[in-house]
Amino acid sequence: MYFGTDHYRFDMADERAWVRARAGRRGMMAAAFRPSGECVGFVAVERGRRKKNQHTAFLDPLVVSRAHRRRGVGRALMLEAVSWARAQGIEKLWLGVFASNRRAIALYRSLGFEPDGRQRRQFKIKGRYVDGLNMALFFKR
Repeated sequence: MYFGTDHYRFDMADERAWVRARAGRRGMMAAAFRPSGECVGFVAVERGRRKKNQHTAFLDPLVVSRAHRRRGVGRALMLEAVSWARAQGIEKLWLGVFASNRRAIALYRSLGFEPDGRQRRQFKIKGRYVDGLNMALFFKR
């Protein structure tokens, strides 16, 4: 799976703490598995921690293994995240994406997300600058 980090070290204690922090009304995590038990994707959402931003939730990350992309896994995980946010009374669900990631942006747009800010030259990948794009889904209140 691809992560937005340069190196990913799996540490069970850190993973448990990360999952606990997203449990219940403050957050959620969903995963997609093959019948063999192999995890092929996951998504996590965390509600704003302060009173002034508890009406928002940040979706990070959405990860789908390269071999399982373009099969509906990302859409299914996103639908779970949107459903959870709606059930929790979230008013704004937002995420960040590489502005160069056209497939992800198309997926998010198809679910009603819209651009909500840009960070110019936010990332440097293989020596080239890539903008960051915030996208948001606003629930009617």
